[in-house]
Amino acid sequence: MAVVSSVAFSNSASAWEPCTARQLRARGTETIALDGLKGGVREHPAYYLRDAQRHLVFFLKPEHVVTLLEAGGNDYADSLERMRRDLPLKEDTDLFKYGVRDIRFYNLLDDLVAKLLDAGHAMVDFFPLHDSEGQAINSNDRFDPVTLKRVYWNTRAGEGRTYCSEKGYEVLSVVDVIND
Repeated sequence: MAVVSSVAFSNSASAWEPCTARQLRARGTETIALDGLKGGVREHPAYYLRDAQRHLVFFLKPEHVVTLLEAGGNDYADSLERMRRDLPLKEDTDLFKYGVRDIRFYNLLDDLVAKLLDAGHAMVDFFPLHDSEGQAINSNDRFDPVTLKRVYWNTRAGEGRTYCSEKGYEVLSVVDVIND
């Protein structure tokens, strides 16, 4: 058995399947309250990570991202230093920008979002369209989740976590362990 530090799982067939009612009710499934708008994620420029496959964007407060990376030790020192030079953010900034120059950081992106979701320190924006001041320019924001369900899964191939909206829309899935 190989232990993996939460590798992205979004290219699997499961990315296209909704979370089932059974999964949402399973033992061990937890509800996570998200900071969302109440936490001020959209009140100031934030980091974001776009998932084009699922048509959503995760918005993350810079201080939460930096704190999480600082706790990770020296593995992400180069990316962390580039991020610090950009603070305070003047506009919403794509986290992928830092992954382009650092493959270790790129490989961490889904895990980073998962950890921030676990803490409730994120906003999930379905079909996002915003003007330059961050104001919504469409009516889809009423569908953005204020809570998510974290579903643990375990198969012969491995185990991990899937994050779903209350209505069963998968927003992220990560692998924690790959079985050889």
